[in-house]
Amino acid sequence: MNDNKVFEETQSFSRKWVFGVLLLLLIYLVIAFYCQAVKHITLGNYGMTDKSYIVTIIIVFVTGCLMYWAKLKTRIDEKGISYRFLPFQFKFKLYTWNELEQAYVRTYSPLGEYGGWGYRIGPNGTAITTIGETGIQLKTKTGKSILLGTSDGELASKVLAEYADKIC
Repeated sequence: MNDNKVFEETQSFSRKWVFGVLLLLLIYLVIAFYCQAVKHITLGNYGMTDKSYIVTIIIVFVTGCLMYWAKLKTRIDEKGISYRFLPFQFKFKLYTWNELEQAYVRTYSPLGEYGGWGYRIGPNGTAITTIGETGIQLKTKTGKSILLGTSDGELASKVLAEYADKIC
């Protein structure tokens, strides 16, 4: 098969500033917890309970780890369009060409349409995105709407054009 008939992409949350903010928040929480639990000094006007600090530290740490490991893998080929969002989804989800009513690349507003990036379910359908404002919009014959984020909308569009005749 020609390479111009296959599109493969792996995206991740690669914004270093996000990890920087999470790291600073984690450091602050650990210091605040240490000051309160060991030194008996409360930072700020209101302290949290020790359990609240521990739960918050765990949540921030796990969120950072999940964002670091999260990868959206997308493939367009002769079978259809498939994707996998690690670590939440281990198997590829395939939409065959005859299941699709439409497939096209479009610009979208992550915050305005879906409330942000990641795995989002809302009134506009499902969005699985990590970065950017370009996505592969899928509309199935059953009425589902799925948006897959992409960093290379131009190439995805070219490959989709190769299979335009297979979409019923």
